[in-house]
Amino acid sequence: MLLEIGVHAPRIDRAEYFIGSDPGTGKAMNIPLSSPAETVNVNFELTTGTLSTGFHNLYVRARYENGLWGLSERRLFYLAPSPVDLGDIDAEQQSF
Repeated sequence: MLLEIGVHAPRIDRAEYFIGSDPGTGKAMNIPLSSPAETVNVNFELTTGTLSTGFHNLYVRARYENGLWGLSERRLFYLAPSPVDLGDIDAEQQSF
């Protein structure tokens, strides 16, 4: 009797992120992947235009080629206020 045992890890074919509330699996912001792979390393930009200054939760999840989604992974981040443009400052000596 010949028995062959092997483990084939499913490849990741899609990834997405959301901040705060979960819009539903497959409905979050897409993270572009170059091609399906067993492991992926990606850099992506967050859309933060509507977020207030302060702490927020970022969630990332991936889908496998078999259509199953993995669990969401959470990371806490702080969104700092935008720097204020003071323009050109003309400093004059003031007497107090």
